[in-house]
Amino acid sequence: MSLRDPGKAPDGSNIALLDTAGYASDCNFSALIPQHAMKPYRLLATMELIQALDITAHCRTVVPPLVKPGVLAQYHAEGYLANLGLHNCGSWRWGPESSKAVFSGDCPPAEGLVEHALAIASGTLMGAVLLNSGQVNVAMHWGGGMHHAKCGECSGFCYVNDIVLGILELLRCYPRVLYIDLDMHHGDGVDEAFCQSDRVFTLSLHKFGDSFFPGTGHPRDCGYGRGRFYTMNLALWDGINDFYYISIFKYALHRIVSQYHPNVIVLQCGADSLAGDRLGLFNLSSWGHGECVREVKSLGLPLLALGGGGYTIRNVAKLWAYETSILCGFPIPVHTTIPFKEMPCTGWLFEDSPFLLVPRDESHRVPPVYHPQEAYQIILDQINRGVSKIGVGSLQNHLASVVKHEEDERECSIRNDTRHD
Repeated sequence: MSLRDPGKAPDGSNIALLDTAGYASDCNFSALIPQHAMKPYRLLATMELIQALDITAHCRTVVPPLVKPGVLAQYHAEGYLANLGLHNCGSWRWGPESSKAVFSGDCPPAEGLVEHALAIASGTLMGAVLLNSGQVNVAMHWGGGMHHAKCGECSGFCYVNDIVLGILELLRCYPRVLYIDLDMHHGDGVDEAFCQSDRVFTLSLHKFGDSFFPGTGHPRDCGYGRGRFYTMNLALWDGINDFYYISIFKYALHRIVSQYHPNVIVLQCGADSLAGDRLGLFNLSSWGHGECVREVKSLGLPLLALGGGGYTIRNVAKLWAYETSILCGFPIPVHTTIPFKEMPCTGWLFEDSPFLLVPRDESHRVPPVYHPQEAYQIILDQINRGVSKIGVGSLQNHLASVVKHEEDERECSIRNDTRHD
C-alpha cells in the first residue's frame, strides 16, 4: 500500500487513526542524553491506552508505510536531509563542538533516528492523503505535530516538520487551510513556512516572553506580503485555566472561521499546556483541552489532528486517548478508570494515577497573573482587530500588482511612442 493508494475505509468509517508507534518507539534519544525530555515511548503509551479503552472500535487504524526520504525534500533542504541520514551517530559526543553539527542538545542523534523521522512524516502525510481522497473526514496522528523544525534546521525536539509537509499535501486539493496550534510553545517552524501565504491561516495560543523558547510568536507578528494578517499569535499568561483558555479559543476560532472560510483544518494538540507538565506553565485540565478539540470537530470540516509537545508522559497519553474518543464521536468520561493491566508495555505508568482525567493544579503551582480579566479583554480586542484585517493584505498586494502592471504598460507605451518618433 502506498501513500497514493491507501485503500478503502470500511463502510461507515470516516475516521482514521494513524499508528506509527511501532516505528517511533525504536528511537532512543536518552541513550546519549539520559535527562532528555522527549521520550518516544509516550506514543506507545498513547496507542496502548487507546486500545485498552476500546476506542479503536470506533475508527479505522492504519499503519502507514514509510515514505521515501526524498518526499521530505518537498519542504526540507536536501543538504539538511543528507546530514540527518548520513551522520555517524556512533562518533557523536555531547560537548561544545556539537553546535557545529546539524544536531544540537535538544535534537541529538540517536539509533533509529532516520526511521523515527520518516515515521513522523509518513503518518501525517497518510492522514492528509486520506482527507484529500475523501475517504475520511477526520484523521489523527498523535506521533506528528513537530512544529519547530525548519527547512534546514532541527529544533525543539523536532527533526522534520510533518505539519508543513501535511499542509502542502492538503493544499493540492483544498484552497484554504486553517492551522491551529494548542501547544504551549509557539510553532515557529510552521509560522516560518507559511507566513507569506494567504492560503494558510495560522492561529497559535502560546506563552511568549521571558526568553521562553522559541522566542517567536509576538502578538504583533501577523505575516508578510500576501500572508499579512493571515497569522494570529495569542500570547497567554502563566497559569491560565480552563475558563479563560476555552473562552479565548472559541471566540478566536469562530471569528476566524466566519471571516476566512477554511476548507480544512489542521489541529496541533500539544499536551504541554496541561497542568503539571514538566516543561509547562499553563493550568489546563484534560477536559479543558478536550473542549477545544470538541469545538473544532463541531465545525464539521475535514480535520487532521496531530500530537506535539508534552513531557509528563502519562498525562500526554491520557489526553490524546481522551481526545481520540472525542474525535471518534464517543467521548469517554474523564473519570474513567484506566485498565493499565491490559497495557503490557506501558501499563506501569498508570498504576499510581489510574484515572483518565488530568486535573487542574488546585495548589496553583503556577500562579496566574494578578488581573486575568484585563489580560483576557486585551486578547479579545486583539482577535477582533486581527479578524477585521483578514484579506486586507491580499487586497493591498493585489492593488499594488495592478498599479505596477499599469505603470509597466504606460512605460512600454511611452517607449513605443518614442521609437516611432
